[in-house]
Amino acid sequence: MACSRILLVAIFGMMLNVCCCYPTGAPLAACNLMFPTGHNTQFQTTASLFDITPSAMTYCGGVPITVDLSMSNMGTQFRGFLCQPRTNMDVYETVGTFDTPTGTQNNCDKTALTHTSRTLKKSVKFTWTPDVDATDATVYIVCTVVEEKVKFWKQSVSIQYAGATKCANKGLPSSCSTDQECEDAVTMATCVQGKCQCPADMKLADPTHTYCSPKVLGDECTSNNDCMGIADTVCDGGMCKCEQGFKYNKTSGPCYPKILHDSCSVNDDCRLIPNSVCSNGKCNCPSVGYFEVGNATHKNCSTSKLPVLCSNNLACSRSVTLSICEGNRCVCPAGTKLTNPADAYCSSDALPSVCTNNQECDDVIRDSVCDGGKCVCPANSKFAKPGDKFCTTDSSTAPVVSLVLFLGCLLMSFME
Repeated sequence: MACSRILLVAIFGMMLNVCCCYPTGAPLAACNLMFPTGHNTQFQTTASLFDITPSAMTYCGGVPITVDLSMSNMGTQFRGFLCQPRTNMDVYETVGTFDTPTGTQNNCDKTALTHTSRTLKKSVKFTWTPDVDATDATVYIVCTVVEEKVKFWKQSVSIQYAGATKCANKGLPSSCSTDQECEDAVTMATCVQGKCQCPADMKLADPTHTYCSPKVLGDECTSNNDCMGIADTVCDGGMCKCEQGFKYNKTSGPCYPKILHDSCSVNDDCRLIPNSVCSNGKCNCPSVGYFEVGNATHKNCSTSKLPVLCSNNLACSRSVTLSICEGNRCVCPAGTKLTNPADAYCSSDALPSVCTNNQECDDVIRDSVCDGGKCVCPANSKFAKPGDKFCTTDSSTAPVVSLVLFLGCLLMSFME
């Protein structure tokens, strides 16, 4: 019976995690405080895992602005959300309207936007349109996002009123004699040879055209200086692009170093991955004499299974058991060594380098065997620590034992 109770509690806990938000959108009770009802916990106080990105940081009456709500951590998704355009972050008083793209609906008497299902989402894009007679109030796009039942955040981003003069001009004047004339029409613009211009690494911001905003990947350019506001980019073919060896990454960059198995056309595309080459259109390790080492996002190519570079011991031991990080390089600790480059663990120096039978090995290291002319610990065993004089069971078999025990418990519960 004990096993049955444990299983029922586990299943009930899993059901609670799945029921993480209302399946058809936030209820009316959530409109005021924007707090998910029935979640029985508080807003997260840790750094938010999502971003609210408007297409402009200033607004003019009646000019639509696109808002992108997305999780900031790669691979993390959310189930539910509620967004409102408020003039005060803490007061339920909204301004303007939201459109309703697929998968969304208006709520709170059509003053808010929420989900229509609790399916996992990477991002939601929608449009906020200020009232035509918009005043000089700052507007806050306030959103509550639910990742799971006990994990949700409340965050906001502010959009300033551009001002009556800038909203009336909506663009750069055709001529000027002073910088102030340009600044009055478009924030950050200057007068260059009688013409208002944004700085070389900036552009006229859409859709309001009331200020100069930093250029982004894909914007036009004539030199690398035009792209200097975007890290690791160059001006290539008249566009700002990631420089060789980097790729576009919304979460980490936007330009982020390429890793093994990323696409490439020449070897230089893989230049930031030690010892790699471009083969079959992807960055790979050479087919002979090299091994892929490291974790999923920081793999490199090494002449042994020891990673080339490291920042901590774990980065090494994931690839080669017992190896450590010294001077930012993975090494076997004193008293151990790699018997050959393909070894996945650091062996005791006491192991004979050559052998003809098992007894020659067992005489020096208990339970070691002769395999391929060298002494090694048998499969599923290793040296527990440097200096060991015996082979011990590999701890990686522990999860299998745990699984067997769990299945045994499950079987017993059905037999009771």
